[in-house]
Amino acid sequence: MKKKSDVRKEVLTRLSELSAQVTLKEQKEFDVLAQLSAMPEWQNAKVIGTILPMTKEFDTYKIIKQAEKENKRIVVPKTKPERGMDFVTYKIGDALEKTSFGVKEPVVTDIALKSEIDLLIVPGVGFRSDGYRVGFGGGYYDRFLSDFPNKTCSVVFQEQLAEDWEPGEYDLPVSQLIIDQLSQEA
Repeated sequence: MKKKSDVRKEVLTRLSELSAQVTLKEQKEFDVLAQLSAMPEWQNAKVIGTILPMTKEFDTYKIIKQAEKENKRIVVPKTKPERGMDFVTYKIGDALEKTSFGVKEPVVTDIALKSEIDLLIVPGVGFRSDGYRVGFGGGYYDRFLSDFPNKTCSVVFQEQLAEDWEPGEYDLPVSQLIIDQLSQEA
């Protein structure tokens, strides 16, 4: 079994390689977005939680644009002290600020209740097929998910799949992985 830190490093390397193949990455994102937006949970959702895009991962602006087109409310995380976070309303063009971790967050603080978020798209670096994920090691999402009442999923490139590691005591799986169906040869 591999350590999470090794899985994180290996998957980030694969994501860097994928990011260099711009057309393939965009095709994979389109494939995953089509699967996501076809889900009944997406179609019925009024409020969707996701993150703002990071460099190598799925370009979540595609998700945000699709949600805005369908008149859905998007909420994104805003960190709090003690490794907590709230989800706040976000629209493309809203003012952002960088945190001490270099992550962009909205300046506004229109906080959504957990129960208001119909579908939460949980980020991660590496994923097992049973929904367990390796994140960046802060535990923010595991804390948030501990009493989250609604559907969770993650949008995943095949390059992020990594089975050979064990989840920790406090790790929580997502309900569903939405994985691209395109191979590297596409």
